[in-house]
Amino acid sequence: MAMRGGPRLQVGSAAWVAEERDSALTIAQSEIEEFSFSARNEMDWLNEHMAEIFSENQMCALPHHPSRPARR
Repeated sequence: MAMRGGPRLQVGSAAWVAEERDSALTIAQSEIEEFSFSARNEMDWLNEHMAEIFSENQMCALPHHPSRPARR
């Protein structure tokens, strides 16, 4: 990882804490956006395929599943 330019902040100082917090928030926001994008795409795909399965044209293509025998 490349080092940032400029003077280094003293570890534990208020400026260092603020910079670390901002960095962590930026990384977290990026991860949230990536996850949200992936989840949205998966849900869109699932909705499209479920709509196809439950459409009137597909309902008659579903096989009949007889119930299982009663347990003894």
